[in-house]
Amino acid sequence: AEGGYTLSLSATDNMGNQTSKDVEFTIDRSSPEVMIRIKPKIFMKNDTVCVSHNGSISFDYIDVTDTDIYYKIEFEQQRFGIWQQYLDTIQLSDYCDNIDAYYKGTDKCGNASAEYSRILYVNHKIPETYILYCHYYEDAGVIYLSPESYITLESESTYVGTKGIYYKTTNQKNGFNEYTEPFKLTNTGFNDVYFYSINNLDEREGINNRAFYYDNITPSLDVNFIGYHQHSSDQTTIDTSTVIEFNTEETGSGIKDVLYQIGDTMCNYSTPFKIQEKGYYNLITYINDNVGNIAIDTINLFVDEKTIEAEFYFEGSNYGQFVTGESKIGITVTDSGVGVSDILYSMDSCDYTAYSTPIDLYGMEEGSHCIKTLAIDSNNNSFTDSMLFTIDNSAPLISVIEEGVGY
Repeated sequence: AEGGYTLSLSATDNMGNQTSKDVEFTIDRSSPEVMIRIKPKIFMKNDTVCVSHNGSISFDYIDVTDTDIYYKIEFEQQRFGIWQQYLDTIQLSDYCDNIDAYYKGTDKCGNASAEYSRILYVNHKIPETYILYCHYYEDAGVIYLSPESYITLESESTYVGTKGIYYKTTNQKNGFNEYTEPFKLTNTGFNDVYFYSINNLDEREGINNRAFYYDNITPSLDVNFIGYHQHSSDQTTIDTSTVIEFNTEETGSGIKDVLYQIGDTMCNYSTPFKIQEKGYYNLITYINDNVGNIAIDTINLFVDEKTIEAEFYFEGSNYGQFVTGESKIGITVTDSGVGVSDILYSMDSCDYTAYSTPIDLYGMEEGSHCIKTLAIDSNNNSFTDSMLFTIDNSAPLISVIEEGVGY
């Protein structure tokens, strides 16, 4: 039977001298058990042992007698390896991806072990994390995110797989968070997102960084009325000459669109405008920035029609309605808001004549005269007026009156 034995030997010669000796021996009919050891850290995936390229493999045995170990390593470029005797630890830095390690042993009694094998994956690449985001706008190297923007982190790893992804944001007091789902930013303005990932061998990439501008501020639009306007609790009253101007403000991603709607018509706002027909209107304003923040407002308007008006003025010498022949009469027209079509004048009931420059009174007779004007706007509204004036070209008369006794 197998096991350890002691053989006791004794010899006596003819003179009676005796010698004794014990001989210990082992009967070994068992094959050795050969083991593989992989360092420093492994990760089992299916039947494959994942190990870092900085790792190593070594072999050992269990047997009652000394055992010689043999191994061979096969991989894609070398499918028929050569058996060689194991003498020292094998470094894995020269191998990449999948390898097959075969090993066996034979003890000094000639007992041979079974042939063992182990599939290994030697990892040479640390994980790489990518950052993805939606609902954004990029300008001059700045990435603007909206309140609808989610940030997603994805790790690209080898067969080893990713153990975890970690991140933190600007002003975060504690350490890194483990990434489990897409997240949003909360701090308005510039934010830095730091992130990295670790694979299942605890190999970690360096910390990555991406800067964003979180824009959650709605742009503002104020309506400014230039000219006649009256505000009440539920309505603003203007007239056809009132100019409507928009004042806008945006501090984040910038203004994308400024629109307004009157009735069924939607228009892009570029310059101030007027509403040239009398009536009730809903002025709807829209403003949105480049990441989708939008503000909508409605103003109830009543537009009154302003008729065209004209008035006379004198150039040169005048005293009240008295002028000289060297004076001129001008006409000033106040626009109704839709534009002036015609300015006409009539002197002393003559036919109307187009007015362009102040009227020269030189050569007209002294005495009373009447000038009339007719102003017409582009909506065919008209205004008429008249003025009496007197031309006085005579020098004053000086007379002497004597009173009392003369000589």
